Amino acid sequence: MRMRRWRAGACLLLAVGVLLLSASLCGLAGVRDALEYAVTAPKGEKAAGEIDALIDAKKELEPALADCTTATTIGGICESASVSAGGQSDTAAVYAVGEGWFEVYPAFLSAGRRLTETELAGDEPLIMLDEALAFSLFGQEIPEDAKVELGGKEYRVVGAVRDRRSVGESAEHRVYIPLRAAGALDTLMVSAVPIPDTGARTLFESTLRSDWQEGGSFYSLEKEVMRRTILLRLGLLVFGLSGILALTRWMNGRMERRVAAHREGLRWNYLPKLLPRMALDVLIALLGYGALLALLYALMVFSIRPLYVFTEWVPENFVEWSSLKKVFWNLTASAAKLVKVGTPQMRIVEFWGGLLRWGAICLLWSALLAGSRKLKK
Repeated sequence: MRMRRWRAGACLLLAVGVLLLSASLCGLAGVRDALEYAVTAPKGEKAAGEIDALIDAKKELEPALADCTTATTIGGICESASVSAGGQSDTAAVYAVGEGWFEVYPAFLSAGRRLTETELAGDEPLIMLDEALAFSLFGQEIPEDAKVELGGKEYRVVGAVRDRRSVGESAEHRVYIPLRAAGALDTLMVSAVPIPDTGARTLFESTLRSDWQEGGSFYSLEKEVMRRTILLRLGLLVFGLSGILALTRWMNGRMERRVAAHREGLRWNYLPKLLPRMALDVLIALLGYGALLALLYALMVFSIRPLYVFTEWVPENFVEWSSLKKVFWNLTASAAKLVKVGTPQMRIVEFWGGLLRWGAICLLWSALLAGSRKLKK
């Protein structure tokens, strides 16, 4: 009876683990690679001055990042605000965005038109709604002269976008307005789409800390996604090496049997008669060992890749204690930062990363249960 319970428990944990891993990997795969630098938005009289400073910082940043990014943008976010029209009201996250925002974070139209780059650079009170909010306020079609009230200010509706609520947002809906037309915001941020292996991460962070604000939170979404999959990578490395070793032993045994068979065959047949079979076995051996080497190479590249992304993990000198200690304290100082400003994309990464961690734990626990059951037998 106990063995049956262990078997059922191991199967249940395995199923839960596979389900959580599948969902989390799909969620993480949908995160668009971007660099983000976020600060807390000031309130009151300082807000307008900080937005002007942000716009100036973007102008200085674009030439510096021209060779290592494909798009750069700025914006601000208010997590929750009331949007009303015609006696109807709802709550939405407000995205106050600047030029290039929709190149970094694409949004697809469902009605009307998109805010133009000229409008994003200005302060005219224009707004784009997500299609669910537009339907809630106006019904099937948005009137040509549709207007909404947001933060005590009237905005003219120019279009609606196909936008689903993501796990990174507390509000059910989302609206877009020009940055200069925004009221109170919770977060200001600069974002860019990096070109791989061009040093964009380091240049982006250092430029913003020196030319805009020092105490902001920097995120590389590719790096953060990889950080959440490190545990899975370690598991794949261990099980992958075990699988490759098992396949190598099977291949060695097969070839030993084939060599023994050919030796026995040479006792009763002439060599020309056996050559076709020998050539076929040699070809199978070459293909088999070649495939194993290719698998080993792919596994090593997959496992070593984080060292190219997390360069702060690599000490200058592996045999000097001072170098190792410096890396350790740099990593702990980064993890111990008291105040961090989040972004919607980082919340998505953290949510799916947490699910992935639990999925990996379920798989490991099911493997331990299965292993202990075998030992009991």
